[in-house]
Amino acid sequence: MTALPDDVDFTGDVTEGQFKAAFEDMLAFLRGHLGESGQQNDVRLPVAQLHAPNGGCRIAQRGDTSFTGTLAAAACDMWGVEHNGTSGTGTASRVATTSVGSSGYALQALMPSSTDATTLTIRYRLEARDAAQLVGKTVTVAVDMMHNDSTAKTGFLTLRAADAVDDFSSTSTIPYLDGIDNVKPTLQSMTPGTASMRANPMPSFVANGLEVEITLSGLGAGKWLQVSSLRICLGHHDTGFQLRPVADDLLACQRHFYKTFDQDTAPAQNAGTTGALVAVASTVQHRAYYDVRFPVPMRATPSLTTYNPSAVNSSARNIANSSDTPIAGNNIGESGGRMYTDSDTGDDGDPIFVHLTAEAGLF
Repeated sequence: MTALPDDVDFTGDVTEGQFKAAFEDMLAFLRGHLGESGQQNDVRLPVAQLHAPNGGCRIAQRGDTSFTGTLAAAACDMWGVEHNGTSGTGTASRVATTSVGSSGYALQALMPSSTDATTLTIRYRLEARDAAQLVGKTVTVAVDMMHNDSTAKTGFLTLRAADAVDDFSSTSTIPYLDGIDNVKPTLQSMTPGTASMRANPMPSFVANGLEVEITLSGLGAGKWLQVSSLRICLGHHDTGFQLRPVADDLLACQRHFYKTFDQDTAPAQNAGTTGALVAVASTVQHRAYYDVRFPVPMRATPSLTTYNPSAVNSSARNIANSSDTPIAGNNIGESGGRMYTDSDTGDDGDPIFVHLTAEAGLF
């Protein structure tokens, strides 16, 4: 990159001498970072952001999920959702959209059709190893949102930090100046807006993990809120959402959740053998041994759930004789390991299939 020219003393004509040379160096520097038109959309200056995995809601490994008054993982990886009622079950899903955000997708939280809830809360969590990079920096967090209720609502964004590393059971609110550090959009029905919050600077305790809380009050039964394009900008301003390769988002999400099912297949029993782990029954104990290697080390040792691909239970399936064999144990850690079945009733070499999910998320 061309360096900015040094200061020079100007004593001559603007068309000659040191000033002219310095001015031409300045133009060359600017041309290296501006498009032909010189307009805002052509600017090539780098924008500093911390990658918020799946901030654009493109990855939804779990498929549609349900939520109540208790916080639970949402359809889109890295996100969670809850309402403030004592009754009613809502639905969280990933939806394709060009109306809110710029990623092409949004997380939609649909309020229960019958409920005493009046407030919807969506949360995004960033693990400690990433959040620690924000300590001491001025940070602006922004998210795009839209609802379909008939009356105007005010969106609000709050930043919190975990009180212990990656443990969000207790959190502390990150300080801000109301009316200066935050933007609370008044959202008309089906009209997108942007909520933002600035931390100036980000306190040291954010090193335990960052939570972005998005709330919308007064949302009626059967109405939805959509959020998308979460960005964590380094500086005083919202610099807009930056698209990344979907593979980057997927790998980042797989630190928290992994599945053997295809990406567009929600984990379920009796969902077929496509993508399932397969091993053959051993000749001695008639056990099947599965080698599991995750595409990226997981955030922590995961909890495992197994799914029978051909029946409604959690056992492995011997396809040769249509019998089921329970999973007996495993030594799986952050990078993977081995899982094995009980003794099988089939013949030596029978193929035995099972699906797997591994959960190491923050919800």
